[in-house]
Amino acid sequence: MELKAFIQLLENEFQVEDEHCTLQEDTQYRSLGVWSSMLALIVIVQITDTYDVVLDEEDIKRTTTVRDLYELVKQKQQA
Repeated sequence: MELKAFIQLLENEFQVEDEHCTLQEDTQYRSLGVWSSMLALIVIVQITDTYDVVLDEEDIKRTTTVRDLYELVKQKQQA
């Protein structure tokens, strides 16, 4: 799993379409205006489908940045 591909997956779910407005590893994704409980569920499902990792609400709450979320998924993949 590569960070760049993970960010692309999130950008697709966040519907980031402007090439000048992209997610970065230090982006605090839950602070973005598009963040909602529905988007959280969509991200959880997409991560499960793509990386075979199950996250829950508490996992999401424990992460702040895109990198935090990436590292958590990576850690759960290796468990």
